Amino acid sequence: MTRSTEELAKHRWHQTVDPAGPQHPGLTYARAVGRSDSAINRYAKGYALFIQRGSPQGGTLTIQAAIRLSEQSAEPTRSSIVGCSAPTTSLLSASD
Repeated sequence: MTRSTEELAKHRWHQTVDPAGPQHPGLTYARAVGRSDSAINRYAKGYALFIQRGSPQGGTLTIQAAIRLSEQSAEPTRSSIVGCSAPTTSLLSASD
């Protein structure tokens, strides 16, 4: 579940706030994939927390914990998460 959750969160972040992504408004993307705007935002913000403080940076924050934290914090703004950049290497090891 961890890898698939991480990949889904990364995809939602990329689709909605990643400067290198298509930058769809969250609501437009949410409607396109049949999910709520809050679910999309929760995963996108959770992924932003994860890449700032989680495993890609040597931290101990898991993607699940980052998503839970994003539920507890204030509604994300584009400017609060747009500056995050995803790791340039694959998050999955070659053995996976």
